Amino acid sequence: MKNPSDEKKIGTENPVPITAKEEGLSVQEKFEPDISGGLNELFEDQLKQIYWAENELTKTLQQMISKATSLELHSALSEHLEITRQQIIRLDELFSKLKMKAEGEKCEALAGLILEREKTINRIEEGDLCDAGIIAAARKLEHYEMASYSILISFAKALKLKDSLRLLNKSLQEEKECDEELSNLSLEINIEATSSS
Repeated sequence: MKNPSDEKKIGTENPVPITAKEEGLSVQEKFEPDISGGLNELFEDQLKQIYWAENELTKTLQQMISKATSLELHSALSEHLEITRQQIIRLDELFSKLKMKAEGEKCEALAGLILEREKTINRIEEGDLCDAGIIAAARKLEHYEMASYSILISFAKALKLKDSLRLLNKSLQEEKECDEELSNLSLEINIEATSSS
């Protein structure tokens, strides 16, 4: 039978390694370099905000589709809804590549744009004028997304995140194309809204 002093000796000679869990760290934190702070932190914050934004926009786009009367606008918004869903999948992939949990962080700027859209559209009867309001709101949302993806791209370039750049550039290009389509559509719808008001 071993006495307590023997156990102390054994423990001293053969220390049991402290696990990451016992240190209060995840395995990732223990065995990977600490990338918190600085530009990385800004990049991660922006990534979480655009993730929240894209998820919120799936709901917002569905509401706009339900109020749109123009077939062309209905089609453009429906197409962008599907693209937004693909962008969320792309962001999930980006989080995975960065070994981060895919989670959103509320963006007050976008939340304000969504609230503004609700106030504008809900007080207008369906028709050309409502469609014009929908396009105006949708384009503001598009410009927020374009700015967000552009910022993420500039951070990713500085951080040399090549895989992230590829995914982010794809989404930025889609946002630009959608904005251009909505801009072209607004030319006709705004004229029709003028005659119906």
